[in-house]
Amino acid sequence: SPAEIGLWLGVAAALGAFAAWRTEPLARRWSSATLVAAGLVAMTVALLAMGAGGVLAVAPLLVAGLLLHGVQDGVDGVSHNVLVFELAPPAARGAYVGLAATTRNLGKFAAPLVLGGLT
Repeated sequence: SPAEIGLWLGVAAALGAFAAWRTEPLARRWSSATLVAAGLVAMTVALLAMGAGGVLAVAPLLVAGLLLHGVQDGVDGVSHNVLVFELAPPAARGAYVGLAATTRNLGKFAAPLVLGGLT
């Protein structure tokens, strides 16, 4: 139902916020590049789980993928910004981080519009 979908989306968003808040301990243990690479793997697994769960009508698999994506998005958003900051020239770090965040968020906004139009 739409209410259940909204509930799970809310839980995934809350997990993302919590994961972003707890990324600092992970960053002390692993490099930003390692966290971003792990985020890409986690995103792949999450998208495969959501796709398979939807196609096979296996709701727990779909929900698990959604929740994994929430956690991944929280960690990746922080670690990606840190990686961009580390790699950018010192005088232009603010512009680089701003551009990276804008690009990432425009993609999150545009993807449902574009992909929704294809279905």
